[in-house]
Amino acid sequence: MKLTLANGEAANLSGLFAGRSAFLIASGPSFAKIPAALRARLSAPGILTLAVNNAAKLVRPKLWTCVDPPDHFLRSIWRDPTIMKFVPTGLGPRYVFDGDRWEWTDERVRQCPNVWFYDRHNQLDVEKFLDEPQVCWGATEAGKDFRSCFVAALKVLYYLGVRRVYLVGVDFNMQAGQGYAFEQNRTDGSAKGNNHSYGRMRAVFQELKPQFDRAGFQVFNCNPDSGLKEFPMMHLEEAVSHAEVEFGIKDVANERTEGLYDQSKPAFWMRLAPISTRPDYRASAVIPKRIHLIWMGPHEVPADGMRNFAEFQRLHPDWEIILHRDLPADFPQELREAVAALPMICQQSDVLRTWLLWKYGGLYFDCDVWPLRSMEPLRHFECFCTLWSSRVANGMLGA
Repeated sequence: MKLTLANGEAANLSGLFAGRSAFLIASGPSFAKIPAALRARLSAPGILTLAVNNAAKLVRPKLWTCVDPPDHFLRSIWRDPTIMKFVPTGLGPRYVFDGDRWEWTDERVRQCPNVWFYDRHNQLDVEKFLDEPQVCWGATEAGKDFRSCFVAALKVLYYLGVRRVYLVGVDFNMQAGQGYAFEQNRTDGSAKGNNHSYGRMRAVFQELKPQFDRAGFQVFNCNPDSGLKEFPMMHLEEAVSHAEVEFGIKDVANERTEGLYDQSKPAFWMRLAPISTRPDYRASAVIPKRIHLIWMGPHEVPADGMRNFAEFQRLHPDWEIILHRDLPADFPQELREAVAALPMICQQSDVLRTWLLWKYGGLYFDCDVWPLRSMEPLRHFECFCTLWSSRVANGMLGA
C-alpha cells in the first residue's frame, strides 16, 4: 500500500503499529447498546481505534477513514490534528462542509491536518487484497458488485501492522428508521440497498478469510447479533480486556514519575533472561577464575575503587583478584615503548587490559564497577565485551 502527503510526496507508515490490536468502529445501532463504562474504555490511553465515516461521533478515534465525498462527514474530523485520516487521493481538492452552519467552507481536504492519501480501485482480487499498493474498496463483477469503507478500513489496518481487529458496531443488518447509532435518517430503499451490499460482502469475506488466516490477520466480531458471521465472535468486554493487557499500564493517571530522573533504578541487566539460556553459553567454564583491575599513574586508588576491589574479593573467595598499578615485569619491551608514547593514562590502560586477557585470561573491570553478584556465569562464554550508549565499550571484558 502506498501513501502520499497533500503535496504528493511519498510517505511510508507500513508497520507503524506492528503486531498491535485495534478496534474498528462502525456505526450500527448495536453500538448504542454498549454500556457507557465499556464505551469509555474504548477511548482510554493505549487503546487503538479506527472509526469509519461518522462513527467518529461515537468514539473519538486515533485513526479514521472514508471513501465517500468529504461533505458527508463531520467537519471536526477533518480539522482534528490528533486523528490520522486515511482517505482516497481523489478527495484531496474537495471541500469540507460545516454541518452546524449548514454551509460550505473554503477548506479543502488537502489543507486539513494529519491526512494521508491512498489510491483506490474497485476490482477485487482476493489473493492480492492485503499486499497490493492500492486500496480495494469494492468489486464490479456481476453478482458481486459492492463498495464499502469497511473493506478499505481492514486494508488500512493491515498495512499499519495491526494483526488483530475487533469489530464494534458492525451490524450488517440495517432497518429503516434506525440505520445508525447517531442521528441520520435512512429510507426503506436505502436500508434495502445496504442489506443487499452486506449479503455480497459476506460472500467476499468468505473468500478473504483464508487469506487473512495465512497472513496472521485475525478479525473478531464483537456484536453477537451481527449479520456478519464469517469472523469468529468475541464479546466486547473480553476484547477490551485483551487490549488493556496488551497496553500493560493499568492506571495512566497515577503512573509513577518519582525517581525516573534519578539513578536509583535497578540495573537493566537484572530484567534479562538468565545468560545460561543464550546459545553461546558453554556447558563448562572457559575463562579462568581471574579478575584484573587497573589503576595506573601517580595518584592513589580512590576509596570507591578500593571498595569495589574488596567487594570482588568477597564475592569470589577462590578467585585470583589482581589490582595492577603498573606494567607487569613480563610486559613485552616493544609494547612498553608503544605505551610510553601514549599521552593519556587511559590509553595506556587500554593496551594493558587487552594484553592481560590475551596472556593470562580472565575478566577485566574498570575500577568504578561495583559488583552485585558473582561473575561465575560469565566464565561460560569464550569471550565478551559490553555496550555503552549503543557502542562497544571495554570497561568490562572477558576472554
